[in-house]
Amino acid sequence: MPPSVPPRAPDAAPASGVGRADAWFAHPGRSVAWERRLGPLDPLERGRLAALREPMAARAYAVLHVLARDVLGQVVGAKPGQLVFDRTCARCGDEHGSPRLVGHPGVHVSLSRTPDLVAVAVSTDAPVGVDVERVAATRFAGFDGVAMHPSERSRDLDDAARAVSWVRKEAALKALGAGFVVDPAALRTPQPGRAVLVLPDRPPVTVVDLPLGDGGHVGALALAAAYGTVEVTAHEAPGD
Repeated sequence: MPPSVPPRAPDAAPASGVGRADAWFAHPGRSVAWERRLGPLDPLERGRLAALREPMAARAYAVLHVLARDVLGQVVGAKPGQLVFDRTCARCGDEHGSPRLVGHPGVHVSLSRTPDLVAVAVSTDAPVGVDVERVAATRFAGFDGVAMHPSERSRDLDDAARAVSWVRKEAALKALGAGFVVDPAALRTPQPGRAVLVLPDRPPVTVVDLPLGDGGHVGALALAAAYGTVEVTAHEAPGD
């Protein structure tokens, strides 16, 4: 992370204990057999997949959702195709909200994808949010205006710092179940390892950066609780 870090969001107190989460990563470009693994997907997932006309986007969507079913099936001891998700949006009631695993309220899940990297996060400690993004995705005119708090906008920030700010905010909002119905430019960037109040009417969140080992991507994970430490166990999905 470059030294020119945006100002942090206000700390929440007290923060104690250890929150734990697991994160699985897959590279869609290595998943050459993904089209043969679509059997467990539900009708909503299949419909959304069919609507994606860009091949890389479709492959990333499929790999992510197959991975999520594989992972959660192992967590709860069920076959991937037996899992049922509730995606009801709390704001409008449509089926485009964050996925919740029906019958397992203590298992929290979050998904994120780019064309060449996808992530699934699971925690049984607290609601979880994960986000991965390409650093290059910040390279468009007006990014600061739509993504950065006014106090964070600086010519000293490079593309990686801007992308880190984005994924920390999005991971925190996902953990809180808010998504980007909240304007990210209205939020200060949570700093890693600190319990912070991102939204005044929601619980605190604790955000950590994900060491992806990939200079082209950045990632963050958040738990919706005030932890002194968040431990993330990373898993690389086997290529097929």
